[in-house]
Amino acid sequence: MQFKQRGMKWLRVLHLISGGVWFGATAAIAGLTIVAFFQSTETEFLVIAPLISFLFQKIAGPLALFVLIQGVIYGCWTKWGFFKHHWLLLKWLCIPLLIFSIAFGSIGQLFTARTKVDAGTFSGGFADGGIMLIFISFQLLTMIFMIWASVFKPWKKTRRQKAPQRKEADD
Repeated sequence: MQFKQRGMKWLRVLHLISGGVWFGATAAIAGLTIVAFFQSTETEFLVIAPLISFLFQKIAGPLALFVLIQGVIYGCWTKWGFFKHHWLLLKWLCIPLLIFSIAFGSIGQLFTARTKVDAGTFSGGFADGGIMLIFISFQLLTMIFMIWASVFKPWKKTRRQKAPQRKEADD
């Protein structure tokens, strides 16, 4: 079973909007991370850190799951499939990188920093927020790469490559 043209348009619209909002929420988390770790005191950090956690739990996390489900729908019920094109395979290979950078790099490091604040050893800057900033930057770059692959579709055959070669008759 495949989606009809109207269903495909709605799926594409949902995928673009939810992916865009997910990217925006991740960029906002990156901005809050810079403020929390590099421009605030311990008290200000304790005000900003819950906002990062809230953005992840209520917006970025659910939208990441929603976009992943849409990818599975694209793979199962459209002509695109999961691995039919090289650029799609690239996007699927990026998923574990995103999961790793979210779980261990950004959110995991936030909990480590909160523990340091509670213990009184929080100093801010790269000592406490460097790893989180690196992983969020990696996450944003991976998402930009996935968007680029979706738009420009590298290794996709062009119309000229798909057209059968004409044999010219000798005169």
